[in-house]
Parts: sequence; structure tokens; C-alpha cells
Amino acid sequence: MANFPEVGPKRDAFILDAVNNNGSTINWHPIDIKFKDMEGTFFVTKDAIKIDGVRFNVSAQLQQKIADILGCILPTAKLADHIFFNAEVIIKPKMRNIDMSTKAMIEHSKEIDKEINGRTGLVSTVGKHWIIDDCLLKKTPRTACNYGWHFKGGIPGVKGELPICYNEMPGIRLIQSRGTFHDLTHQDYSQTCSLVARECEINGEKKDILDILQHPQLSYLACHSGALKTLRQPGMPKSNITIIF
Repeated sequence: MANFPEVGPKRDAFILDAVNNNGSTINWHPIDIKFKDMEGTFFVTKDAIKIDGVRFNVSAQLQQKIADILGCILPTAKLADHIFFNAEVIIKPKMRNIDMSTKAMIEHSKEIDKEINGRTGLVSTVGKHWIIDDCLLKKTPRTACNYGWHFKGGIPGVKGELPICYNEMPGIRLIQSRGTFHDLTHQDYSQTCSLVARECEINGEKKDILDILQHPQLSYLACHSGALKTLRQPGMPKSNITIIF
């Protein structure tokens, strides 16, 4: 198993080095979404990204850096909802007291593996998502938004919140509604790294999801509120990466 440093700049650098040098494990899975007469196929990470089999923890800042390296974006709330809705391997949130340590990160990942028990397919839920959302426009540039930890059925002592897509997804709840209590450097065991590829297919044609998220109609395929202004984690330098499809 990889010798992860303790949480902090050294662990972040270790993770970025692994991603830069193809040392992380990433598998993609298509999810299809329809809205009115429009159809979209979006490609999401089948599980949280791993290094040497471990789902590592990220801040919103670190996740944006990883997304830039890989030519991806952070999920929207709608895409996070549909990841769970389309999941073939459903597991319940593995909650514990807030812990930022590497030990907790590894233990959390092992708990998930134990419940997956060799099953294959799109997996959810393996942690909370750092998302892009226009609610961040009302906050300071260092604020991040987390969302998710979806589940079906009951969890003792947990009422849960309705997902934003609740009309389409009866019986599904989540632990974290859109939350803006953390800044872009916060990390804990529950914040794993799931991403969305820039390349998508809209009505059968290859497109860049960044263009789709800014379109007045097509944006509803990937965002509950339509056209999105927040396309990356605020407070992070803009990426110069050009994606050619």
C-alpha cells in the first residue's frame, strides 16, 4: 500500500505526483440523462479515484487541481444525484467522527471495499462530493460547497435530506445538502475524489460539458438550475487546458 504522508501539504503533493505520473486508478462510467426532448451522456468516475487501492481524501482546492490535470470538472449537484440514481453497487455512508488523518482515510476506504465485496459497476455512495454550484457566488472566493452521501432505506439516528432531484428519485435521501461551511482547503475522511469528464455526448454529438453548462437549454441536462456561472472551484486560478474532441 502507498505510504501516504499525514494530512497537509506533503500528502497533497504526494497525491498530485501520483495523478501526474499515472499512479492513480480511474475508471469511467457513462450516465444518461434526459430533459424534455434532449438527451445527454456524461462520463463519471466509476468509483472515487484511488492510489494503490486507497480512496484518498481531497480538499476542494486539491480536487480542482486534479480535475485540471485530468481534463475534468467537479460534479454538479444534479450529476451527483444521477451518479447515485444510476449506481449498480449501492452502499450506505460510512460515517464516523470527523477525522482528517491518513489513518481514518485508509480505514474509511477499507470499509467501503468490505461492503462492495467484489461487486462491479458504478459505485455509490463512497463519500461526499465537492461540487460546482452558483450558490458559491454569494460567498467569499475561498468558500467550497459539498453535497451528497446519498442513501436508500433507513440509517439509525439519521433523517437525511431530500436530493435536489427528489421528484425523479423517490426513496433516495442524502446526508449532506448543499453545504458552504468549509473553505477550499478543508479535508476529512468523507471527502473523496469523484470527477466528471469534460467530453460528453449531447443528442449523439460529442461536446465539451463546459459549453453545455453555459447553454440556456442544454445546461438543464447537467444542472438543476440551468446555465451555470460557476464552472470551477472559486479562488482557484483558471486552467489553460484545451480539450479537443
